[in-house]
Amino acid sequence: SSGINAEYGDLNKALCEEYEAIASKALATPANTEQLMELKHYIIKVRDSTIFELEERIIAAKHRLEFLVDFTSMSPAEMRLNSEAFNWHSRMPPIFEEHDEIINSSKRQAENALKLRRDRFVEELEGYNKQLEEFETFGDVAEVNRYLKKAQTLNSRLEAAQEKIEQFNLEEEAFDWSLTKYPLRKKILDVLTPYHKLYETTVEFQTNYKGWMDGNFEVIDPDEVDAEVGNFWRTLYKLEKTFANQANAESMATKDKGVAGKNIAAKMKGKVSEFKENLPLIQCICNKGMRDRHWEQMSKIVEFSIKPDNDTTLRKMIDLNLEPYLEKFEGISEAATKEFGLEKAMAKMVEEWTDMEFNIIPYRETGTYILSSVDDVQNILDDQIVKTQTMRGSPFIKPFEVEIRDWEDKLITLQEIIDEWLKVQATWLYLEPIFSSPDIMAQMPEEGRRFNAVDKNWRDIMKAVTQDRHVLAVLEIDKILERLKKSNELLELILKGLNEYLEKKRLYFPRFFFLSNDELLEILSETKDPTRVQPHLKKCFEGIATLRFTEIMDITHMNSSEGEEVPLIEVISTAKARGAVEKWLLELEGIMVKSLWQVIKLAKEEYLKTLRVDWVRAHTGQAVLCVSQFYWTEYVTAAINDSPEKLREYYELNNRQIDD
Repeated sequence: SSGINAEYGDLNKALCEEYEAIASKALATPANTEQLMELKHYIIKVRDSTIFELEERIIAAKHRLEFLVDFTSMSPAEMRLNSEAFNWHSRMPPIFEEHDEIINSSKRQAENALKLRRDRFVEELEGYNKQLEEFETFGDVAEVNRYLKKAQTLNSRLEAAQEKIEQFNLEEEAFDWSLTKYPLRKKILDVLTPYHKLYETTVEFQTNYKGWMDGNFEVIDPDEVDAEVGNFWRTLYKLEKTFANQANAESMATKDKGVAGKNIAAKMKGKVSEFKENLPLIQCICNKGMRDRHWEQMSKIVEFSIKPDNDTTLRKMIDLNLEPYLEKFEGISEAATKEFGLEKAMAKMVEEWTDMEFNIIPYRETGTYILSSVDDVQNILDDQIVKTQTMRGSPFIKPFEVEIRDWEDKLITLQEIIDEWLKVQATWLYLEPIFSSPDIMAQMPEEGRRFNAVDKNWRDIMKAVTQDRHVLAVLEIDKILERLKKSNELLELILKGLNEYLEKKRLYFPRFFFLSNDELLEILSETKDPTRVQPHLKKCFEGIATLRFTEIMDITHMNSSEGEEVPLIEVISTAKARGAVEKWLLELEGIMVKSLWQVIKLAKEEYLKTLRVDWVRAHTGQAVLCVSQFYWTEYVTAAINDSPEKLREYYELNNRQIDD
């Protein structure tokens, strides 16, 4: 009973804690509008649903108490807990009333605070609007950094103002007020934006201009300079028009409005235009493709050295007054660009091979490896050979002619290596299991010696490749192409010798022509085990499915697919053939014919001495068919010569035999 009381007490304790949490939250004073709305919605939910769920739990607790009173006794503490739990429901209405007062009071305070903040915010915006007048007096380009800081500060304040407006609107929405728009902020921002953009563009151009003119000459990118200068000029052109329109507008209260901004924009546009005149020269002398040979050509034209050094700047180059030679420079620069394109293309081709590796996998239990898929390597190789040959035909390749020829030779050599390699691998994979057989090695000693030479060469090459799998690394393997070509020559001789060997075996035992090379090799590679012939017997002898071997591998019987067994009239000794399978198979062929002749002769002799039903069951199917046809022909001939009645009698006899 103590356990039941404890469980009941825990349920009541949890109930009291939930009521206490609701009461505590309901009587809390919200710190801001967000908390106010959150608290308001929370208590609405409690009133609409939570309080009824808690009431049901109190009723259930009362029912449990009525049950427990009859069976257990409770301590004073347990009774106090029961009383506290049951009283909570009646305590909630006054708590909700007090909550409503708190909410109403907090709402009035929040509404008054919002009104006050909105009034102050309007004053802030008017102050920002007043600051705009200051920008209309800023016309000194030398002070543009100071102007930019002021514009950035005001812009940041306007961004903060937008956040305040959004917060005001959230609170106004919570109080069901109409949303305030504050159009003055947008008006201020619209006026400020062109000034901000003007100062930003001016400072950025001045910074870049100093970097271009007096910075490191070698890092100047003419295309980037051209793009940025174009952007600066277009931006300043638009800003100049914007300020001009402000200055000419009839509705302007002040006649100086927009003039200062227009003047700065015009001055900076003039500076940008002045710098733009140097762009053709910059395109020539800052070309990334310029090399010593090009600088020497240009120096020869102007008759003094213009090759840049560590102290060279764009300003110094411009001060050399090189414009009169620009037309001749452009031809040299264009050639440098084309040559640089070829140089980059060649570098990219080399880079493509950096991480390209051959896929090498172990081959069975041989202890060596084979080359897996080379499709990715082949695709890159094909593509680069075409590219290299195209580049060699370019009129601008002369400075790299030696390098491109060397690279082409490398690619072609690599292609030859892969072709020979795959050819060796395909033949090696075919021959390796064949020459793993001691029987084949014994029967083909010359071809076996050649295969051992190829096998050693293959294993040495694959060992070197596994140590460094990078594709271009194979070019460094000593005489690899020569070794692979030599291997292919030996493999061709081995294949020729193998085919001649198989042809010789087939000519000795012609039924071998019914077998494929692989099937014949399987038989010849296991001459010590005559039973390896069994799976291929059906192809050599249509009627023989298997042979019966004794423990000493003598052949005593032949079996058909139907399970019939015919004893051989002579036992065939496979050992006498000394591994020459074709010899004992040829012997089998002869003995097979004699054995069948003997079986048929015996069946013929017993035909007239035995009941036909027993005779059929006692002899093999082939003997039964042969003897039956013999006697059928004899009896039919006799019946025809005798009379129609005899022929009819024999016909009826045949039908009875079929029924039997």
